[in-house]
Amino acid sequence: MNVLLILPIIIPMFTGILVVFFRSSLRTQRLVSLIGAGALLASSIALVIDVYQHGIQAAQMGNWPAPYGITLVADLFGALMVVLAGTVGTAVAVYSLVSIDRQREQFAYHPLYHFLLMG
Repeated sequence: MNVLLILPIIIPMFTGILVVFFRSSLRTQRLVSLIGAGALLASSIALVIDVYQHGIQAAQMGNWPAPYGITLVADLFGALMVVLAGTVGTAVAVYSLVSIDRQREQFAYHPLYHFLLMG
């Protein structure tokens, strides 16, 4: 299984979960959020490079056949869309450091943001 196919889903999920554990410290939430957004962008760029060099990538999740299991497929267009999502996600994470007010940020902004990126 190519791990690069699952990383754009796993990284925001784990970042969102990790940020929940740091809900008392906004500074730590911001740092973890930036690192998670950067990791998403880096993994999506690695996915584009892998797809460009080796062609379409596919993986079956849970070793179930196609009608019952989940098949993850990345072609060049889909991988470029993941890079676009990672780029916009990182830009919004950086911009939100100065633009969002403290009250909204304390109301689970960072976990919800990364769960949105996961989708």
